[in-house]
Amino acid sequence: MKKPAPFSPAASWLLALISLVTGDFSILAQSWTQTSAPNKSWYGIASSAAGDRLAAVASGVGIYLSTNSGGTWTLSSAPAKSWRSVASSANGSNLLAVATFGGVYTSTNAGASWISNSLAANHDWSSAASSGDGTKLAVGASTWGNIYTSTNAGATWVSNSPPAGYWTSVVSSADGTRLAAAWTGIIYNSTNSATNWISHTPPSGGSSLAITADGSLLVMPFNPTSLYCSTNLGATWTQRTLPNAGSASGAALSANGNRLAAYGKLYTTTNGGVTWTPDSANGMNWSAVTISADGGRTAVVVNNGGGIYTYYAATTPHLSLTLASNLVTCAWLIPATNFVLQQSADLISWSSITNTSTLNPTNLNCTLAFFPSNASAFYRLATQ
Repeated sequence: MKKPAPFSPAASWLLALISLVTGDFSILAQSWTQTSAPNKSWYGIASSAAGDRLAAVASGVGIYLSTNSGGTWTLSSAPAKSWRSVASSANGSNLLAVATFGGVYTSTNAGASWISNSLAANHDWSSAASSGDGTKLAVGASTWGNIYTSTNAGATWVSNSPPAGYWTSVVSSADGTRLAAAWTGIIYNSTNSATNWISHTPPSGGSSLAITADGSLLVMPFNPTSLYCSTNLGATWTQRTLPNAGSASGAALSANGNRLAAYGKLYTTTNGGVTWTPDSANGMNWSAVTISADGGRTAVVVNNGGGIYTYYAATTPHLSLTLASNLVTCAWLIPATNFVLQQSADLISWSSITNTSTLNPTNLNCTLAFFPSNASAFYRLATQ
């Protein structure tokens, strides 16, 4: 049964040839659910853009995978290592994992098989980042060393500047052009896929980063009551207060930066991070967190024999459309809930558009292009 999104009065679009109907879903309060994943010393977790595919790494064991948002887990063929971080492409097919003094591994088939990359195994690899298409990768080590990047899904690696450091966090925009890397008291950023790097001194001793899909917002947790936000990849920072914070060692942002997971709680913002409102979701002492592109699905791992927990809250879909040469292109941020695009000529009778949407890994949008059947029409997203 389809449940359509509530809609507001139609807004004129493209000389009134096409009108757009959108609406808001209320965020449905849920609770944290412990998954069936075993209790381990978990260190890292990553998700696909939709939040359906998850990969989690722990110390001294293999890499665990889920294809149903954490409902069930399987142990992949990756060797037992002291895994520290994992990154995923937007569709979950390309994975990157690093292990302390254990090397760098990649998978191009959603974790079915793994390849040991050419990078030295005697580094304390601690952080991993991936572009949306999984081709542009970055890894850093918390022992003295360089940041290494790849533009071909890990087949070859290079190390440009920044100079050697104790890198504890590396993050990437969805298109892989904007990168930021940090260790205590130091941040470097790149706006050209790691060809050049610029150094900055953050106002705090934080060493963990989170970034939006377009790289326009960078967040550094500072203490359990605040974090720093930057809109220029770390050149300048503004301290923001987090109400009712808990404890965590990292943070994650939704693709547009409207939703933040940090310090054992979830937060929402409607003004680019100026103020944050805590959600009803209360977490635990996380060691790592990941969040879907729309912020609807969150997954966290707990260290020291802890488990893996998930949280779901329905989020608002926002539909945009353009018209060029009589071709309509609809786009929306890939949701954690299945939606179908519908059209109507009179706002009374609706029919589903059966064309298959395509995920754009550079901005994490679903796009659907078609020729309209009527001179004017209304469009909306409806839950399946």
